[in-house]
Amino acid sequence: MDKGASGTLPKEPSEEEFRLALRNGLILCNVLNKVNPGAVLKVVENPIIAVQATEGAAQSAIQYFENMRNFLVAVKDMQLLTFEASDLEKGGSSSKVVDCILCLKGYYEWKQAGGIGVWRYGGTVKITSFPNRSPSLVGSESTDESFDESESSQYEQLLEFLHLSNEVSLEESKTANALAFLFDRFGLRLLQAYLRESNGIEEFPLNAMIIDTLLGKVVKDFSAVLVSQGTQLGLFLKKILKGEVGSLSKAEFMEAISQYLGRKTSLVSGDHSKFCVCGEKREVIQHSISRSCDHAELTDRHQKQLQ
Repeated sequence: MDKGASGTLPKEPSEEEFRLALRNGLILCNVLNKVNPGAVLKVVENPIIAVQATEGAAQSAIQYFENMRNFLVAVKDMQLLTFEASDLEKGGSSSKVVDCILCLKGYYEWKQAGGIGVWRYGGTVKITSFPNRSPSLVGSESTDESFDESESSQYEQLLEFLHLSNEVSLEESKTANALAFLFDRFGLRLLQAYLRESNGIEEFPLNAMIIDTLLGKVVKDFSAVLVSQGTQLGLFLKKILKGEVGSLSKAEFMEAISQYLGRKTSLVSGDHSKFCVCGEKREVIQHSISRSCDHAELTDRHQKQLQ
């Protein structure tokens, strides 16, 4: 991650070569600024000590230690593993230096993957990154919300569940397979329609551009559908959660979700008969929420808005 390091260090440096190359902090500051831009605002461009140089390199003490000091302060502020400047001197703890660099590497890879969620390193470092709340996926009604301390803790627990739960992984796998099938079906049906329409017409040649254009439309349409459905489902769940006839318990909220999933599953399977609209009122589902049938009717009304 640093050209100076690759130019100074051999491919497989010894511990001594590694220690000497890092002593002035220049390599460390440059790497840290690539991992977290602006983490070290002032980097002294002093020459990197060649591995053949003696311990008394020709640099002033202030200039020599400035980069190292700035690096250690920045790493500490980022809540990553750190070490003491003396650990890069003879007799210091090189293992702490290595742990710091590996922690920095892990943090960088997490950031490259999006940097959202809970990240851990070695059982001692734990960092939680919260997404921006605005603009909201589900419309302007939630743009005035912000995380307080209790919400932050709850959000962290939710992220841990999403990251570690086997049930979540299973649902993700099922959904990925279903979406892949729907994507292929949509794309191939469009291609078939084009081929039927252009059959025998020389002005409609078949080439790579046709495939790219059709698949580009599928991606665009799929993205629009997912964003729209996310907005609608979010509004639906929030309205159910608030409850026009009183707040719902967890059990009632879960029952409302089960009812909605049951209806959507039936619609997808092609059984539209019991969901027909007669006089602008849907048939009330057989098992209503335990508190009262008003909740079931409320679920109906919100579901209409989605469909």
